[in-house]
Amino acid sequence: MMKTTHNELTDTQLILLSAASQRDDGVIALQERLKGAVATSVGERLLALGLAMEQPTAPGQPAWRQTADGERWTLVIT
Repeated sequence: MMKTTHNELTDTQLILLSAASQRDDGVIALQERLKGAVATSVGERLLALGLAMEQPTAPGQPAWRQTADGERWTLVIT
């Protein structure tokens, strides 16, 4: 397993992880201001570091990405 230090995470990533840890469902709600390539970059980084995993979006959960066929995915802390 890869070790991660706080120096490897941006303030935004730390805030998102902290907020997700306080949710009952552990969902990482990418902020409204994070759109497009920025949201993708943040999400991919958390996935690469093993700090998040993807799962299909449940009703009422925020999605971090949507596939071409309309399937919505959310990030959850690990």
